[in-house]
Amino acid sequence: MLNMMMIARSLLGGCALLLFALPAAAQTLPDIDKRVTRLEREVSRVARRVLPKGEQTLIEPEIGPAPDAATPPPPASATAASVSDLSERLGAIERRQRELTAQIEEQGNRLRLVEERLGKFQPDAEARLGKIEAATAPPPAPTAGPIVPPDSAQPATAASPKRGARAGVPKPELQPDPAVSGADPATPAIGAAELRYRSAYALVEAKKWPEAEPALQAFIDKYPHDKRASNARYWLGRTYYAQTQYDRAARTHFDNYKADPKGDRAQESLFWVGQSLMRLKKSKEACQVYDLAGKVYAETLKPELVDQFAAARTKAGCN
Repeated sequence: MLNMMMIARSLLGGCALLLFALPAAAQTLPDIDKRVTRLEREVSRVARRVLPKGEQTLIEPEIGPAPDAATPPPPASATAASVSDLSERLGAIERRQRELTAQIEEQGNRLRLVEERLGKFQPDAEARLGKIEAATAPPPAPTAGPIVPPDSAQPATAASPKRGARAGVPKPELQPDPAVSGADPATPAIGAAELRYRSAYALVEAKKWPEAEPALQAFIDKYPHDKRASNARYWLGRTYYAQTQYDRAARTHFDNYKADPKGDRAQESLFWVGQSLMRLKKSKEACQVYDLAGKVYAETLKPELVDQFAAARTKAGCN
């Protein structure tokens, strides 16, 4: 665009030189006519490059071709008329040059406005995207009651003083995390680890096992020693069990017991190791796990697990 302005200005300069040269051009009129014709073509070329298609009004020569070199010079009256025509043509060129200059400046102003708008749009767009990302962040886990996995039926009853054998193993309830399901809405702001755990646990409550699995694993990887780690490993094992991946469930639950035998869900994990082995038709190994639980937690076994372990041993045929 700057080049177009320079071309237009140079054309105007050429017009001015021709006007000054006209008084002495009586004997070189054909040369002047050629130069004016060339200027008209240059102005038309600039107009085609700068103006929109509907505004490209070209300047057509108003005088016929210059006389042949062998033709004698025209008389004085003819020369005066030609000079007058040339002056009019130069005036038209000058007017057209001013129009082109105005068009070029207008386009330059538009381009600057576009650049300014783009410069303002970028930070505004980034700020809006940041607000959208913040609004779509996963919320804390909602409060809800206990859930039951696909293989569960009636919830376990309270521990009975009798440990008599039963015909089958009771299908234990999926005990919820009290600090999550019974959380007080007025509790002060929680930390990043707790928030991440609750987000993963919300998927467990919704029985979205495939989605809960990576969420729990991510929490375990990032916070392996957090107070919620035992719970997270336990629920990860339950997601595998719910998806009939019994081998992975057994390994995950046993790893949870080994990582922290005094953890919140270590006892339940040993129970589900045995349940997973029974699903794999490994009754002998399941009995070994139940025996281990009886030795390690002889005095500390949770009341709600007493009958469950007893019924599980009977079903597995343990001595």
